[in-house]
Amino acid sequence: MEMKNVPKWKALIYKHHGPPRITAKKQQQVLERVVKTLPDNIPSSVKSFTDRAFLSLQLDQKEEQIMGILIECQEKIE
Repeated sequence: MEMKNVPKWKALIYKHHGPPRITAKKQQQVLERVVKTLPDNIPSSVKSFTDRAFLSLQLDQKEEQIMGILIECQEKIE
C-alpha cells in the first residue's frame, strides 16, 4: 500500500465502522465514576495514576474528534 492511499483507507474504515469516539467517551464516563468513588485518603500514587488515565482519555477523545473532522474535510474536497 502506498502512503498516499492511507487517508483514503482511514476514511473507508471510519465510514463503515464509525469513529471510535464512542468507546473513548464511555471509558471516560467509567473512569469519572471510579474517580468519584475513591476515598479522600488514597495514596498519592493512586491519585496520580487516575489523573493521568483521565487526562489520557480526554486527549484520545479530542484526537478522535479531530481525525473525524479532517476526514470530513477531505471527503468534501474530493
